[in-house]
Amino acid sequence: MLYDFLLTEQPVNCLELGFAHGASSGYIAAALDELGRGHLTSVDLDSSRDFDITIEKTLAGLGLEEIVSIHRETNSYNWFLKKAIEAQTKDERCEPCYDFIFVDGSKNWTIDGLAFFLADKLLREGGWILFDDYGWRYADALAKGKAAGDGVSIRDLSDDQIDEPNVAAIFNLLVAQHPEYGNFKVQDQSWAWAQKVRGQREIKHERKSTLKSRLRRLKPTPRRAP
Repeated sequence: MLYDFLLTEQPVNCLELGFAHGASSGYIAAALDELGRGHLTSVDLDSSRDFDITIEKTLAGLGLEEIVSIHRETNSYNWFLKKAIEAQTKDERCEPCYDFIFVDGSKNWTIDGLAFFLADKLLREGGWILFDDYGWRYADALAKGKAAGDGVSIRDLSDDQIDEPNVAAIFNLLVAQHPEYGNFKVQDQSWAWAQKVRGQREIKHERKSTLKSRLRRLKPTPRRAP
């Protein structure tokens, strides 16, 4: 579905915040490869170097390593976003540079809430932002015996933050209330989409459908200029 979406929307520059083993990175890079242009920037923590399967290994196995720039930060991709904003700032204004941003990292209100406002400065008009793990809760991680998630000590959080899906709170209270965004969609309490346009304000809830995404991709659409 992510591959179909990218082939349909045809973004040029993509940003991925949180890549783990590089599975989603592979889908995004494969779509850009199919389109014949574009680049993916993937950002995660230094600890991802120690995974049994790294993003480098995943992309090398697919032959897609040339399409992806990999960046690692000590404790948050927000520091990468800060540096990206600095690099894009000319005459005291940040020039947006990404067409699609995929947030698939900490799932924490503080970290990803800030990440949205930072990413917004880098997302071009008409571009899309996608949040994974809309319904994920720290309580579910605790039930599986996990004491920490993406560098966050779960037991240091308040009971209500542990119990509430943090990404859902970010999407409903920050993204969906932002006046420059519209076309909101939540799929299977998992993926949450928003487009940087003044569009439809209602949040649509629907099931994920591979068939629907495939049919939409196969529908003839004008190709964007490189």
